[in-house]
Amino acid sequence: MPKRQTDISTARRIIEMSHFTGIFWIVIVSCAFQCLYVLAADKPGDDEAYHRVEMYLGKGKEHLWNRDYIVAVETLSKVIDSVPNKTNEMKWFAKDSLAYFCRGAAYKRLKQYDKAIADLNYSINTSNDCSSAYFVRGEAYYYLKQYDKAVADFSRVIKIDPNYNFPNVYFVRGEAYYYLKQYD
Repeated sequence: MPKRQTDISTARRIIEMSHFTGIFWIVIVSCAFQCLYVLAADKPGDDEAYHRVEMYLGKGKEHLWNRDYIVAVETLSKVIDSVPNKTNEMKWFAKDSLAYFCRGAAYKRLKQYDKAIADLNYSINTSNDCSSAYFVRGEAYYYLKQYDKAVADFSRVIKIDPNYNFPNVYFVRGEAYYYLKQYD
């Protein structure tokens, strides 16, 4: 089966599974799709390091989806440590950004919000229009009771993607406004 066909089949399975496992999983899938166009545009060569990074990234996302957050963090840290530091190649850039996003999401689920925010900041700085990274970071700010920052991130999600698939973003933003006593 061609790689693109496999990716589409996997995505369908994940989306079907997400109905039962909640919005969090849809967020992960959404960010993966937003980064996919970058990966599709730059085909990897036979570089051994690149394939190792790709393998760890796949395993890290699998652990994340299976709710094994500690192992996901460890595996995704290997991805981040394996990406060359001083490269401008798009294929490395996309892998690094996605790894930081997924590790940030795992940290958020482990309630290590400061670490989550640090990783999500990196992901946002390297892929500015990843609405899912803003959403997850907004949740981390919300749980830290930094409601003004949460509102800013949720508003950014809505600005980037007005048709954002998660009505939850409006609800959580409304709650943050409530705690800020901004009722209008």
